[in-house]
Amino acid sequence: MHQLNWYRELLKILTFLSLQCLAQCGTCVSLSGCNGHGTCIGATDTCSCFTGWGSDSDVSYYKAPDCSLRTCPSGRAWADVPTSPTEAHALAECSNRGTCDRNYGVCSCVAGFEGSACQRMKCPKGCSGHGQCLPLYQLAAMTDAMPLSPVTTYTGFEVRFKQ
Repeated sequence: MHQLNWYRELLKILTFLSLQCLAQCGTCVSLSGCNGHGTCIGATDTCSCFTGWGSDSDVSYYKAPDCSLRTCPSGRAWADVPTSPTEAHALAECSNRGTCDRNYGVCSCVAGFEGSACQRMKCPKGCSGHGQCLPLYQLAAMTDAMPLSPVTTYTGFEVRFKQ
C-alpha cells in the first residue's frame, strides 16, 4: 500500500511538471511540431529550421515558419539593386534567374540559364559540338581564347588590361 501511494504521488508530480512545461515551454503544436525539419524553441513556441528548410543561414525569399517548405540553392544575383557604390550582386535564391520549387528545393531556370542555382548562362547551341562551354573567368585567363586578346588577364571580379 505504501508503495502504491508513493507511485501515485510521483505520477501527480510528473503530470504537474508536464503541464507546466506545456504552458511555459511550448510544443510548436500550431506549427505541426516543425514537421521534422527543425527544432521547437519552447520559450517562444517557434521553429528553428534545419539547413535547406528555412534556417537562418538559408538565402530565400520565403521561409515557412513551420519548416514545411524547402529552400533552393543560391548564387550571385544576375541583376539586383546595389547596396553601396562598391557592393552589388548579392546572394539570391536561384541567382534571381529562376523560380524555386519549394516541394523539392530545386530551381527552375529561365531560358538561357542553367546550374543548380541558375548561376551559369547556357552556351549558344551548346557550342555546336565544336568547342567547350567555359565560364568567362576561365576564358579571360586563356591567351588563345577568342575574341579576347592575349593582353587581357583575369584577376577577380574585374578584367585588367596590361599596358
